[in-house]
Amino acid sequence: LTKAAAWLLLMRIVDMGWTIIPSFQLLNSALLAFCAVAALGLGGIWLALFVDQLKQAPLLPRYEYVMEREALDHA
Repeated sequence: LTKAAAWLLLMRIVDMGWTIIPSFQLLNSALLAFCAVAALGLGGIWLALFVDQLKQAPLLPRYEYVMEREALDHA
């Protein structure tokens, strides 16, 4: 599922590029490289902030009675 999600994300980026890039009349390789680096940089900053926030709040509650009860019932 992870590979499929990554593939869909990559193809969505290609699709958006395919739509947006032709609007630039004089698109040279330096501008394209700058746009790619800027997108990766902003994406990296967002990912770092997301992971930092994720570390501060657990995804699962610390104590869940229902989950503990089910584990005891199956043991």
